[in-house]
Amino acid sequence: MAVICAQICKVFKSNLEKQFQQFLILGPETSGKTTLLYRLKFGRNWHDMSKDLELMRNEWKDDDWDAGFHYEEYSMMSNCGVWDIPAHLSQVVNTWYNSLLIHGVFFVVDANDKDPQRILEARNALHRLMNEDALRKAAFAVIINKRYDKAQPTDDPKEKHPLHYRLGLHDVHDSCSWRVQAFVLDVDGLNGERDNAWHPVVVHMKTVLERSSGLHFTDSDYA
Repeated sequence: MAVICAQICKVFKSNLEKQFQQFLILGPETSGKTTLLYRLKFGRNWHDMSKDLELMRNEWKDDDWDAGFHYEEYSMMSNCGVWDIPAHLSQVVNTWYNSLLIHGVFFVVDANDKDPQRILEARNALHRLMNEDALRKAAFAVIINKRYDKAQPTDDPKEKHPLHYRLGLHDVHDSCSWRVQAFVLDVDGLNGERDNAWHPVVVHMKTVLERSSGLHFTDSDYA
């Protein structure tokens, strides 16, 4: 794992030379991290994404390297690179944020996850990340991935999702609370980085980075 991270960090350094903002997608297994990465990149044009990703995982199952690493570049936020990182929550790979400048984290959780142990692990990992010295200026967006049934109304955005509390977002220290916000989204329903449902996430990340790192964005940097 350490060798893999070191090799991938070389890609990061190359991108930093381009002055890209760098973001990580983290969260428990099967929460929708890879789906988020590719729905933002390809929208609904990748029709068989779920089947293709499953096939990809099966083909790489016996390989010596971890096929869970995925990377894409986007135009949002003055161009940025986003890494989908394998979910080993008990052993978060700190190579990423200790060696390189990470501007933000998209932390994805499954709204339908009923496993108290998985939720506790996710909570602990999220709070640990927010308090890492190397991520003190990073923006955090907690993506509560909820698949909506078209026959049912969506949630009231004014009401907090139960995972907001189970993840301890109501009790975050003042030094972190202004940097983190939760968003209830149907990740698989996103249609590219310009999707209106994704807009509030981008606005939050930009607002935090303008305050914490002195970055400046224009209206065209929304997506």
